Amino acid sequence: MNNQSTKTAKEIKEALSSLTEDQKLMMDDVVLADAVYDGVISLLNIAEDDHLQKSLLYGVLVRQTRDHIVFSIWNNMTPEQSKHLRDFVNQVAVTNPGISHENVMMEFAQLYPPLIDKVYESLGKFFQDFIEKFNKINKI
Repeated sequence: MNNQSTKTAKEIKEALSSLTEDQKLMMDDVVLADAVYDGVISLLNIAEDDHLQKSLLYGVLVRQTRDHIVFSIWNNMTPEQSKHLRDFVNQVAVTNPGISHENVMMEFAQLYPPLIDKVYESLGKFFQDFIEKFNKINKI
């Protein structure tokens, strides 16, 4: 390893060791999401060496997954949760005005384990449908 690589590795190690528990959990979520997306992409009828199509589909999959999560949260909320969401949105608008609507919804769903369980359950079906529809359309 050259000096620049050693310096970079040291900086990364220091940065990772200074993360809060919430930041570490977020990093775990990102790594897990990437692994899931990579797994779904690997099951699609795409030529092994077609990196451009894989990259484009990765972006499509990420966007559609986020949309599906928001839709699933809306569909599975109880009337009480719906009322709480309005209050939660008002609170977040003051405390973190720059947060995206998807992230507000995902943070809200984390407050209700049964709701988030329903969302995760629907994600399994979403990924399965994504793979089946893509492979049906794009036969190699």
